[in-house]
Amino acid sequence: MLDVLVVGAGPSGLLMASELARYGLKCRIIDRSALPTQESKAIVIQARTLEMFDHIGVIDSFLEKGIRLQAVTPISRGHPLAHVSFAHLPSPYPFVLSLEQRETEALLTQHLTSFGLTIEREVELTSFQETAEGIQATLRSKSGQEELLPVKWLIGCDGAHSIVRKSLEFSFTGKAFKDVFSLADLYIDWDYPENQLFAFLDSQGFIVAFPIPGKKRYRLIFQLDRCRNQGGEKELPPPTLEETQALLQRYAGASVRLHDPVWMTNFHINSRMTSSYRKDHLFLVGDAAHIHSPVGGQGMNTGLQDAFNLAWKLAFVHQRRANDRLLDTYNLERHGFGKKLLEVTEKASHLATLRNPILLTLRNCLISTIARFSFVQNFLTRIISQTAIRYPKSLITRETGVFGGPKVGMRAPDATLGDTSLYTLFRKSTCFHILLFTGPKPDPGVIEECSHFAEEKKAQLILIRHPQLSLARPQGILDLNGTAHRLYGASERTLFYCLRPDIYIGCKTEKLLKLKKFLLFIKP
Repeated sequence: MLDVLVVGAGPSGLLMASELARYGLKCRIIDRSALPTQESKAIVIQARTLEMFDHIGVIDSFLEKGIRLQAVTPISRGHPLAHVSFAHLPSPYPFVLSLEQRETEALLTQHLTSFGLTIEREVELTSFQETAEGIQATLRSKSGQEELLPVKWLIGCDGAHSIVRKSLEFSFTGKAFKDVFSLADLYIDWDYPENQLFAFLDSQGFIVAFPIPGKKRYRLIFQLDRCRNQGGEKELPPPTLEETQALLQRYAGASVRLHDPVWMTNFHINSRMTSSYRKDHLFLVGDAAHIHSPVGGQGMNTGLQDAFNLAWKLAFVHQRRANDRLLDTYNLERHGFGKKLLEVTEKASHLATLRNPILLTLRNCLISTIARFSFVQNFLTRIISQTAIRYPKSLITRETGVFGGPKVGMRAPDATLGDTSLYTLFRKSTCFHILLFTGPKPDPGVIEECSHFAEEKKAQLILIRHPQLSLARPQGILDLNGTAHRLYGASERTLFYCLRPDIYIGCKTEKLLKLKKFLLFIKP
């Protein structure tokens, strides 16, 4: 019996299949389309996704092909309302990477093939039946030949029109915006810098300009007057170069010139999510589970994070390294986050499309005022970058009443350790990690006991030595300047952190016994 069948070879499906293969599971990935994505589609890669790409070992290829956007600048009537910089984002990647989806898929496909897997194209899932052992899937090829495939787990990464979700009869509720919006990929001659995202806002509408790879090349998202209040009742012709240029000149000046359009189309904003991401041996990932407004560039990143969250859990359960309740946390964590994200992107979309002059003035004044404060900018960039995602109420999160340092349920922050860093030490790992901060007065017996426990549980122990112990304690990695100890709240005490394979904090405690209890659900 095959371990996993992944349905859909978009970004989420590609990452899902490659992550499962990285953990040692046997899987197949199918897609009904003959070719990969040809359009640019999703172009925004957030910092948390870049951290994930670093972890799995593909970051260099993405950084080489993409361009780094350093800030977001909203503009009204020719005057900047704010300048929101990503420079202070607490991440090794304090920027937004702009890269077309077709390039993202090409790089993830290359990563997939490194595990000996290939995408089976023009193969579709027509039906499936749940069995006592897993799933009996029926596949059909382009020639019409059918195949009955017994599989332990089935994962639907097959987009907004997911056959997996429809077959499960899960609801897909939400709302559709009544307006039709437009998109254009083209070249712009103007004086604005190419390392920022610009949002032009006024009472007549908006236009957002994303730089994309290629000199003076941009993605524009906007709304034409003829597309307002059209709903989905009739198909409207795509925007023309002439009307797009006229619109941008209205916002950015008469000297602006647009040329060489690559892709121009209309789209509808839908905001929907399914009632559940899991049923027994079946899972939904990415757009099959949720679709969002493009505001904030969250959609593709959320799907990739779904896959990263599920892969290690499914592998641990399938390989009997953890019991089945671990899989319940996928729906608990990701459905909970998806619901909050849907609410935020809907509100942001309404704010961006305000027409009421009074409300619009209030919005602009609010943006201009609050964005001056550094703590507001830090909050906004952490939300946009998805580095602020937390799972504090997860079944595999244990709060032990220890104050100081990052909280349980948060992603573990990176920290420099001499000529290396924590994230470098985690790279390509497929296990739990135990961070042991010695503090100034460690107990050698506790360190030895923790080492044996980590070995027993097949966890990676990282012993981080307090700077005062540079001569007395040769073992471990020296925290030369005490940076990591301060960041993790361990300057004056011995402190244990247990990190999940996706680098989220499951537990922090001053007592080794509590750490052991936290890991009881993991089977040796």
